[in-house]
Amino acid sequence: MEIFKKIAGIYHRLNWHFDMFNVAESAILIMVFPLMYWGSSQWFYENSIVENLQLVTLIIAMYVCLTAKQHRKLFVFFAFIALFCILREVNMGRGIFCHIYFKDAVRCRWTMFQYGYLADVVWGCLIATVVWYVFKYNLLKSLRQYIMYAPIYIWDILFLVISALLAEYSEFDSVGNEIMEETAEAAMYITYAICLHKYKRVNV
Repeated sequence: MEIFKKIAGIYHRLNWHFDMFNVAESAILIMVFPLMYWGSSQWFYENSIVENLQLVTLIIAMYVCLTAKQHRKLFVFFAFIALFCILREVNMGRGIFCHIYFKDAVRCRWTMFQYGYLADVVWGCLIATVVWYVFKYNLLKSLRQYIMYAPIYIWDILFLVISALLAEYSEFDSVGNEIMEETAEAAMYITYAICLHKYKRVNV
């Protein structure tokens, strides 16, 4: 009987309401394939308008997390995830240094710098800090509360998964489409910010 109660509980938590946020999320995803054929590639280069939009979205996601009134420590963790995405998008600032020191290089890597190996050290320290933070404040317990009792926003979660899969798929060597990658990443970050906005208002 207990298993049936849990299944019934999940069913009642499903939220199928298609709101204006979902309209925006679906519109961006639908735009992925037309932009692959008719979009200007200049919009999708490094430091282009689409990548800058991604950074603005991630900053907004961090703001949403840091203004949460409940489960603040859990939302600080989600802010860390947004920060990692920002650092990934700007390559830890590598593009700035490459433009200064290796302007003519086709592909610029940290290994080309004398102290480039420190980038991996910084990444390792950041990851270790987040792991320590998770266990220090027992965030798995807070996360479990959301998983067990919070509404399940079906459309937002679906769009988040689809955009993440598209972004990953676009990086395969057989695909290698930068327009698909950047558009899917923009959709993923926007959906992530929307999910955070919705869940921070949930009382669990």
